[in-house]
Amino acid sequence: MANLLPLNPSSLMNLLSPQSKLSAAVLSLALGAISCEALAQETPAEDTPAPPAAQSSAMRTFVQVSDLERSLAFYRDLLGFELLLTAEYDSDRMRKFLQVEKTVIPTVAVMSSDGKAITFSLVSAPETQVDASANRKNAPILIVDRNDVPAIHTAAVAANFTVIFEPEESRNEENTLIARELGLVDPDGNRVLVLEKF
Repeated sequence: MANLLPLNPSSLMNLLSPQSKLSAAVLSLALGAISCEALAQETPAEDTPAPPAAQSSAMRTFVQVSDLERSLAFYRDLLGFELLLTAEYDSDRMRKFLQVEKTVIPTVAVMSSDGKAITFSLVSAPETQVDASANRKNAPILIVDRNDVPAIHTAAVAANFTVIFEPEESRNEENTLIARELGLVDPDGNRVLVLEKF
């Protein structure tokens, strides 16, 4: 997955429609900004049995897109993710998720932030439209950790990608710059928060 990091709550709230704004604490938990380890530090009562250890592997994220090449221009060329492989995904389960006919074969593009581990996957089905306006309001926010937010902003504007908010700085009490954040929208309305830490 993309790196999930503690964020400036005001920037996070800027990505949300008024109808879907939640408390910053709930957003942080939902996006992974509060780690499971941090939550587990509270010691349960002696008579409370410990919960069973998680048996599932790390969560995998599929981002539904309508045009794979157009989305690669955003995630690979603009944000710098590497394309590990592209393959047809002939799966009835995936067709049910995408709500497409049984004759449709989705295509999956597996993306990586380091060229090795899977970060997320783009999934597209022929002749399937993605509701960008619904994604803008309801889809999860992807958070990516990058080194040059101003350069990404310049490139996004030049490529006519939608910018929710221009680079914003976060500073500590000593006025030292600790982070920059940029809000973008991919071609299918999926919101992306680009974070640069110092």
